[in-house]
Amino acid sequence: SAFDAARPIPLDAVVPPGTVRAATTALSGQGTADHVSAIVADALLAALGRAAEAGKTVSSFVPAARLRDLSSKAMTAAWPALRTMVAGVLQDKAVVMSMERSGARLIRRALDRFNAVQRFFIGLGQYDRAIIDNMPATIRDFTDSVNDMLADDAIRDAVAGRIGDAIEAAAEKPLAALRFLSDPSATDAARQNLAAVLRGALSALDPQLFDQLSGSLLREHTLGEFFDA
Repeated sequence: SAFDAARPIPLDAVVPPGTVRAATTALSGQGTADHVSAIVADALLAALGRAAEAGKTVSSFVPAARLRDLSSKAMTAAWPALRTMVAGVLQDKAVVMSMERSGARLIRRALDRFNAVQRFFIGLGQYDRAIIDNMPATIRDFTDSVNDMLADDAIRDAVAGRIGDAIEAAAEKPLAALRFLSDPSATDAARQNLAAVLRGALSALDPQLFDQLSGSLLREHTLGEFFDA
């Protein structure tokens, strides 16, 4: 058939050169970005409003299992960066000092729970002072333990599972339960915020970068691959 014959045709043979650059330039212009973002925000909120009135849930559009699968893949992909971020935070001098102060307060509160005789012998052996003086080493041990935990795939899977549970539960809730769809003032605020986000995204488009990226994609893929996607 004609369709089968067209499948091997490269996309750059169908899309004229400069088309993506021209489209990106037009979309990123201030007037166009304002107009398009307002139209898209209005249309999206209107569609969600109709869906809420019909009693639909998020899972009516995307199956909850699919959302869970996507969240699991996202967590797996983001986990190395998350580990690096947490390790960096725990090594920050201000954070370390705060943990040392908190640890010292915890030890003092624990010691205050002993009776007078017990505190006398603890003070006699200066055990309390030794514990406080060793707090920096204790905090380092704690930091190492956290890093070891985050390196364990079982911890990653457990976190991903909890997030998946929360996403599945949220996906089954009626859209009408969402405040930004049930409260007119919240809906207006959501519309304005969405339009602002879209306007910022469109205004930030780099025509040259998109032209370079699209040129590579158009050269490397065919019409058949486009329709199969």
